[in-house]
Amino acid sequence: MAAGLTHFLYAQHHQDVTLFSEFFKDFNQRYDKLNNDLNAIRRRAKKAESLGQRAELQEDDLLKLYDYFNLCAEEYLFHEAGYIDNDVWRSWCRGMVLFDDVEEIHRLWVEETSTGSYYGFSLERIRADAALPQIA
Repeated sequence: MAAGLTHFLYAQHHQDVTLFSEFFKDFNQRYDKLNNDLNAIRRRAKKAESLGQRAELQEDDLLKLYDYFNLCAEEYLFHEAGYIDNDVWRSWCRGMVLFDDVEEIHRLWVEETSTGSYYGFSLERIRADAALPQIA
């Protein structure tokens, strides 16, 4: 009986680690494809803000941001389902906050999340989770 339970628990743990690894790899690959474009959008928008101007997001910028918003919402969904570790989620939230800190990106993100099509993902949640202390 004890051996069967041990085997079951080990198999479950192995499956959880495998799923986490697959999700982590997929999410990071998808983010890597967006990273340079997102940072360029952020830099242009921050420069416009520093000049007291409103950043003009181009159609291609919007498409990249929508892809990023969808990625963030999927990460949130899998975190809530228990597949994404809290420390990893917190780290991702801190990255999300960097983009949400840009006025035009924030405005677009608020507009998008208000549609209810992002699995309950909210900007308030990422700001709160980004602020949580790291688990030792």
